[in-house]
Amino acid sequence: MIRKIFLPVLVIIFALFLAAETVEQLQQQLASAAGAQRVELLLKLSAEYRYKEPAQVVRYADEAIQVAAAMDFPTGEARGLLLRATGFFQLGKLDQALASYQSGLDKAQTIHLPDVMGGCLNGIAAVEMKRGQVLAALGHFEQALSFLEKAGDKEKLAGIHNNIAIIYYNRGEYDQALDYMFKAQLLYEELGDESGVGVVLNAIGNIYNKLGKHDQALKYFRRVLSIAENTGHKQLKVSCLVNMGEIFARTGAWPEALEQNTRALALARELGNPEYEAVCLNNIGDARREMGDNAAALENYLASMKIFKKMNAKPRIMISYLNIGKLYVRDGRLQKAQEYLIQAFRLAEETEERNFQREAADALFQLYEQLGDYQQALRYQKIHTDLKEQLFSGENIEKIATLQARYETEKKQQQIELLQREREIGELQIKRQRLWMIFISTALILAAVIAFFLYRRYRLKIRTNTELSAAYTKMSQLAKHDELTGLLNRRSAMERMEIEMVRMGRTWRPFSVIMVDVDDFKRINDTLGHECGDRVLRNLAATVRDTLREPDVAARWGGEEFLLMLPETDMDGAVVVAEKIRQCIARSVVEYDGRPVSVTVTMGVNVYDKPNPINECIRGADEALYQGKLNGKNQVVRAIMT
Repeated sequence: MIRKIFLPVLVIIFALFLAAETVEQLQQQLASAAGAQRVELLLKLSAEYRYKEPAQVVRYADEAIQVAAAMDFPTGEARGLLLRATGFFQLGKLDQALASYQSGLDKAQTIHLPDVMGGCLNGIAAVEMKRGQVLAALGHFEQALSFLEKAGDKEKLAGIHNNIAIIYYNRGEYDQALDYMFKAQLLYEELGDESGVGVVLNAIGNIYNKLGKHDQALKYFRRVLSIAENTGHKQLKVSCLVNMGEIFARTGAWPEALEQNTRALALARELGNPEYEAVCLNNIGDARREMGDNAAALENYLASMKIFKKMNAKPRIMISYLNIGKLYVRDGRLQKAQEYLIQAFRLAEETEERNFQREAADALFQLYEQLGDYQQALRYQKIHTDLKEQLFSGENIEKIATLQARYETEKKQQQIELLQREREIGELQIKRQRLWMIFISTALILAAVIAFFLYRRYRLKIRTNTELSAAYTKMSQLAKHDELTGLLNRRSAMERMEIEMVRMGRTWRPFSVIMVDVDDFKRINDTLGHECGDRVLRNLAATVRDTLREPDVAARWGGEEFLLMLPETDMDGAVVVAEKIRQCIARSVVEYDGRPVSVTVTMGVNVYDKPNPINECIRGADEALYQGKLNGKNQVVRAIMT
């Protein structure tokens, strides 16, 4: 028991002793150090400047490599190569970073240093990830994990979990991404690494931002910004400012988005990181485009693309192509727009960036619609719809809610274990201070202390269970309903339709499916802002609810698209209901910023009257809706019966 308590105390004391060495103290020791001691001090200084001044990381690591090579100290040389590669990576010098990671890996393999081998493989994978080589990156990450698990290097393990999470995030597989992020966060929290926790929280905020939960994302980013300022982690601060700027952009607050990215740009240049500089230039271009300065926006996009091409960072080049293409659409230069948008779509497909592949498909759909090439427009519209189904399905959102709950449970368990260790340390101190009091009073005091802590643990368990129960209830509600409109989400609607399919098979009474899409909704978001768009969607949902019967189903299918299901209703009856809803929406007016805003909808109707996969019925309604769009919008179209 004493050994179990005493070892953690020694670890804590030793950690505090090491933490006491400041950069100034290390530099003072370096002045008179030689040999292996000098190498170790140079490596410590190089590590101290990570995330703050990458040029200093390279400088100290270079000297450590030279000294270690001269005295035939391969361990110091391997660690120096790993640190130097990290500095090059942060400076955006990917070729030099890759060469240094490979040299470090070769050197570490000759003397079998698992932690350095794992660190170098992690770095090689990170370079491949920047260049869009996703499969190669995943392979190297897996190799790195096996080495670092053997070495017990929890810090690097956490970093790899976070890097793998970024790959899944870019592929739109948010549940997988979040799983790896939570693993990384638990490791960083166990290590007491505040900067690492900040990096993971920043990534989790990005997922909530992509899912449209902007308030939740902003809460994460504000916490991250505080961590970055407290720890002096400049890279994290730049990334956080950029992400906050993206939220302002998504909500139409373009002046605020411009301000955040301008702050981030200055910090990126101070840091000497060209990748962050290019990202900021791109985002500033977005803000200037939306504020009406297309010429300045194009200048920013081209400057950003030039940096990304120099780095050969394919995913980032793809974003530049996409933004330049969209800008040319705005200026009416449709042929130039087509050239850039096709390149963006192909690069997104090549690098498996599904979010941007969906965005490029949507831009090409609108472009070909303007050009009158309806065959190509239909092709890209279907690609966009399929990708949207994959990325924003109710199943994905429910998985994320479940993972969040699992992480909270594991975190509570860690807190309980920490309290238990603190109690054991407290008991040891009491025993040492009062060892001479071996009387009955000592036994009674110890019994009281134990009873108190057991009672606290019992109360903590009750409170934890209560909080988890409330969290699960809230997440269950979020998993079934759309947060913005209060309607059912896609998953819940599918479950209701499956029940209705069983009923139809028993009674042979058909039911109908209606697909609803708001006409020209993008124009409302672009001209009046996303807040106005959200108000329009809420009003539309209320109108639909007021019109439908009790057993009817209304669900938000995705974006500005809705699905209605009418039990025991044939095609003629469904068309009557759809027409009534269409007229009500057309007459409805939303007040926003002192001006009336009205919209129309196009609707496709299909009937489920024989056993078939429900997706065929939905697809028929969707195709009828699209036909209505081509026919001029604001109408109800019957599906072609087969």
